[in-house]
Amino acid sequence: MKKIFIFASLFLIMTFFYTILFPVKLYKRDSYFVKKFISLEKVSEDKKIDGYFFSDIECGYFSFDKGVINHIKPTENKFIQCNSFGYIFYDKFGDKINLFSQNGALLKEIPTYGYPYIAGDFPIFYVLKTNGTGFSSYSIRGDELIKNIDYTSIITSITTDKTGNSLVSNLDGKTFLYSPTGEVLFSTDSDSLESKIIFTKSSTIDPDGQNIAICSGIESEYIEIYNKKTGFKTFQFKTDTNFRYKTFMEFNKDRLYFEGEDQLKYVNLKNKKINKIKLNGEIKEVQFDSLGKILILTYKNNVYHISLYTPTGIKYFYKESKDKIDNLRILKDDIFYFKLDNKIVKIETGKSS
Repeated sequence: MKKIFIFASLFLIMTFFYTILFPVKLYKRDSYFVKKFISLEKVSEDKKIDGYFFSDIECGYFSFDKGVINHIKPTENKFIQCNSFGYIFYDKFGDKINLFSQNGALLKEIPTYGYPYIAGDFPIFYVLKTNGTGFSSYSIRGDELIKNIDYTSIITSITTDKTGNSLVSNLDGKTFLYSPTGEVLFSTDSDSLESKIIFTKSSTIDPDGQNIAICSGIESEYIEIYNKKTGFKTFQFKTDTNFRYKTFMEFNKDRLYFEGEDQLKYVNLKNKKINKIKLNGEIKEVQFDSLGKILILTYKNNVYHISLYTPTGIKYFYKESKDKIDNLRILKDDIFYFKLDNKIVKIETGKSS
């Protein structure tokens, strides 16, 4: 009887922990556990940074052991761009941008009327002209990489690869790939597509810089895949969606993943077959680990859903919450974190802490 009472007490304590302190439904708890969570109120002077979070209203860097190392909240008419390498402050109608390290040290002040934009977690950022028809690029420490490039059309998409190349698409359907010094490595025009309205919504380049994908058009929407080295189009297909804004699209493990209606779709680059993974709502964030597993954040009916899939589409982890979830990031295989309201939550395989 005493043992039953002890087990019942432990069960109630764990239930309290997961429902009150951590209001998220967790499935497959025998495989994945909440290993750690930290409050954004916990401030630390530690120099070791484990991760970061970013939104339109804040940016922060933290240590799982010590807490938040630097938490930045812009005031009215001030804005921020951020990634793991540092952050950028700028005014809405300012004449300069300020670059900072993760710990808050001012690295450089760059005089410009343009707006900074960080495309991915790379030590590179872009400064867009105020009318959106041109850009320049810099290292996160303020070294100029690409000097002013101007277009006759508005930029709709910028992507960076791991070698520092920049893929830029415009409203008029044109796409250009630039080297880190501004040399044009590839260019194409999507004006031959059979769409009522032709403009480029999204473009992406694979991690090795070999394949380029471009999503363009309204009624109908098309995705084109090019070989960067030859410049030839290797595949083109019409989607069954008709998004009027930028959509998710990313290469991983010989596949191109792209967004569908409550679906994550992918085309195999070798056999050109298209498959899909059904999702709980609209895609908010997608992450891939080194093995090709897919971590997805979706949103539907005021509920956030985190799902982890194998490359074959088998779901083996699922979490949901009515509290806001964002900043979903993979640290390494089977370890990831996300921001849940004012907490950072770390999930990994193994025994619960």
